[in-house]
Amino acid sequence: METGIKEKIHALLKEINKDLTLLNDPFYVIGASALILSGVEVENTFDIDLLTSARDADLLKTIWKDRQLNTYIPADGHQFRSNFGRFGFGDMDVEVMGNLEVCRNDKWVPLRVEEPVKISGDGFEVHVPSLADQKRILHFFGRPKDHQKIRLIEKYLEM
Repeated sequence: METGIKEKIHALLKEINKDLTLLNDPFYVIGASALILSGVEVENTFDIDLLTSARDADLLKTIWKDRQLNTYIPADGHQFRSNFGRFGFGDMDVEVMGNLEVCRNDKWVPLRVEEPVKISGDGFEVHVPSLADQKRILHFFGRPKDHQKIRLIEKYLEM
């Protein structure tokens, strides 16, 4: 039987938990993995997006240097900037975005998580934005795939 996506995310978070405990500043799981951890049904994701400080992004780049995927170029690079790194962990990757900023009206605006929620599992503890905050963040990103995720949140909240 194939392992479900939520179980894969839990397993990877457990695997990297020791490294995450070394971070200096608050960090958050965002994106599709945050939705899945929050109970929203998302068909699939291939990575865990970690929003960190720039110095913690540098720390993870040092710790995970042997896992860094240097050939990966993020989509929508013109819209986002950060201290970025993508790291391979078998079935899933981890994308680290240190001090993520989004270009809005020709200005770079930092992404902030305003309503963190703690998610605990077997061998890990992380924070994700609340579902309301995830909707706000997805609106902030504004891409078609983000609007699809907003609809998934709304469908989940109607249940």
